[in-house]
Amino acid sequence: MLEPETTRQRFIAACQMLETLENGGQNEACNEAAVIDLTSRMELAVSQIMQLYWKAKISPPSPATVVVIKRNSIVVNICSEIDREPNIAVHTASYFSQKHRMSESTIRNHFRKKLGVSLHQYVTRSCMCAARRLKRQKILTIEQIASLLGYADKSGFLKAFRRSQ
Repeated sequence: MLEPETTRQRFIAACQMLETLENGGQNEACNEAAVIDLTSRMELAVSQIMQLYWKAKISPPSPATVVVIKRNSIVVNICSEIDREPNIAVHTASYFSQKHRMSESTIRNHFRKKLGVSLHQYVTRSCMCAARRLKRQKILTIEQIASLLGYADKSGFLKAFRRSQ
């Protein structure tokens, strides 16, 4: 159930985090992925606010609006899953199409339309941000980081890692 105050607080927190990221001095690729994620969260909060508004007005949304909200929340869910546990091998259009019972092309199109980048680009960016974080911690080897992020071999991972910097 949607709580108006909780939704409002989440939206305000996301706005503040977005402003902090935009003014911060972190790595650009990680910043961009974080900004995309926060923007998605803000859009979800806005759609929840609209749902609360419609419920208060007792005026049901049009079917087209419901479809847009559903598609947006699917993209936000996909982004959240990718950001929680980035894995280049697991997070594919095929995986998400089965999970959300949509065609691969529909998943790809919604993702690109919503975020302006392809699903693969988003997964790669998320993996590279996680790789940089793990590398800074100096706990895992490059091979372990590559394996953790779903890369089949160290050389493919290193190529993607260099390209992302």
